[in-house]
Amino acid sequence: MGRNRKLGLDYFPMDVDFFQDIRIRKLIKYQGGKAVTVYALLLCIIYKQGYYVRWDDELPFIISEQTGFEEAYIQEVFKCCLIVGLFSKKLYDSDKVITSKGIQERYKSICDQLRRVCQFDEFGLISSEEIGISSEEIGISSEEIGISSEEIGISSEEIGISSEKKPINSAKSTQKKRKGNNKENSINRVKEKMGSDFGSCDIPLSELQHELSADSGWEEAIRLHLYRNGIKVFDHDMFLLWLDKFVISLKAGGTISKDRKGFMEHFRNWILTEIKRGATNLFQDTNDALLKSSECNKTYHKFLSYIKKQAPYCFSNMRLPTEEEFLLLRDKYGNDMFKNALCTIEGRVDIRSKWDVLYNAVLKQFEFMKDEK
Repeated sequence: MGRNRKLGLDYFPMDVDFFQDIRIRKLIKYQGGKAVTVYALLLCIIYKQGYYVRWDDELPFIISEQTGFEEAYIQEVFKCCLIVGLFSKKLYDSDKVITSKGIQERYKSICDQLRRVCQFDEFGLISSEEIGISSEEIGISSEEIGISSEEIGISSEEIGISSEKKPINSAKSTQKKRKGNNKENSINRVKEKMGSDFGSCDIPLSELQHELSADSGWEEAIRLHLYRNGIKVFDHDMFLLWLDKFVISLKAGGTISKDRKGFMEHFRNWILTEIKRGATNLFQDTNDALLKSSECNKTYHKFLSYIKKQAPYCFSNMRLPTEEEFLLLRDKYGNDMFKNALCTIEGRVDIRSKWDVLYNAVLKQFEFMKDEK
């Protein structure tokens, strides 16, 4: 009976340009130098099991125990890793899987050095061409796998071959030359047929909206674009809302169709301008509603009222602590410590701009206050 194939690694290399990676630089800027420790530990956990790991509720506790950082901070670091592209957000959203193309490429490289069979049975982000398998390398032609020019929608006339043009008794070198030319023509025709320059023709706005509203990759690119420009709060519902507003504004201006590429570029610039125009008071209505609904709980209502009076910016622009979070803050840290932390956050733009959740910002400030002592 054969041994089970080993999946995990005993080591993995780190590039000397690790800290020059723009994603690492963003992670440090947004979450501080300690975030690299969290990211490195996640890599160790992943490579110990193979090329991916599933996120679960115990993972923040495990990392917290090993690093000494708060679980809330670890969750924020992980969220930032997804936003800047250190992990695949698409796989995380669909299957709670933590991995990336870079992780898998490094895993494959090590397996190759160890002469170990490398298979991406699930959640693979590397194509067969990148793994090193192509039809030419394994000696299979389009004829052998049963694909003809007719089946992909290209006739012999379209790729520039007719019975009159077929060379007869030509020299071997001439045949190769014609073959090369025909191959080049074929590729160009395929591109035209499949619409490789898919952004060059106008498409009705309703079709574009429907198509792009389901494009998670483009949505993530928009989210990252906004994050880079200081817009930290932007979820899927907001994406759909702004996309709808954009289409309405185009129709109001008389536009009924647009090329795909132009539509995407226009939306990218338009949404940043529009959000920044009214970027303040993002949570005003939500927090006012929460304050009103808390009237039956006098202690919690008093807590929220204090925030609204003493920290109006935080009240209007950050998600307020839930009742459960409020109890944790009160019981663990006390009222005086919370008031000091809140006062600092309210007066420090550099602190409050990093967080969209007041609870996490307060925990972070508690950590700074503890270090100062």
